[in-house]
Amino acid sequence: MKTVAFYNNKGGVGKTTLAVHFALFAELLKLHVLAVCLDRQGDMLRWISDGAASAGEAGVFKKSEFLSAIYSPMSIPKIKSGIDLLIADCPPAVQIAAEIDPSIWIIPILGRLGFENLFTILDDLRDSKAEVIVLMNRKGGGGKRQEKKMHEALSKIKRVTYYEPGIRQANAVSRVTNEFSAVWDDTFAKGVRADLENFCRFLLKRCGLRSR
Repeated sequence: MKTVAFYNNKGGVGKTTLAVHFALFAELLKLHVLAVCLDRQGDMLRWISDGAASAGEAGVFKKSEFLSAIYSPMSIPKIKSGIDLLIADCPPAVQIAAEIDPSIWIIPILGRLGFENLFTILDDLRDSKAEVIVLMNRKGGGGKRQEKKMHEALSKIKRVTYYEPGIRQANAVSRVTNEFSAVWDDTFAKGVRADLENFCRFLLKRCGLRSR
């Protein structure tokens, strides 16, 4: 089983959006996935359950044969078998970096503040055995000059994998968030759909997983 944790110590950078889409993409490929909501707000759980489950509710919500979600703030549940992929949506809390031990850290950044905050947690993440993957989310919304500078800086960070394509900014993401759906269900989301699908394929490959 591989564990992928989506994390940044700054909120609002798109952790939940990326985590949910990765879970839904893996479900389409018939991988057995457990989505764990470590964030007390429970947004990942609400999204995957189409609003049927809420934060604080005990037990596992089973969306399909291949995808289940659980609310487990700040604690990765112990899984014995039957899961190919555990996907954790982390809260913007510094201490989470020392409390869980994923196979891969996914660090989305959004704008200059998200970029600067990255460096306050980077040493803790690199001290773990997990691979650290950083990507720019909502590209195109922060100005080309600023994004170029961040791109150049990110590509030079040692012991960090920089996912250069990133995810473009698109109104479709806001729509599907409100509808508890995925971008591939939105007719007008072709560009960002391709971005998210390509990122999910990249991430599955890093996990050593393929569809059955």
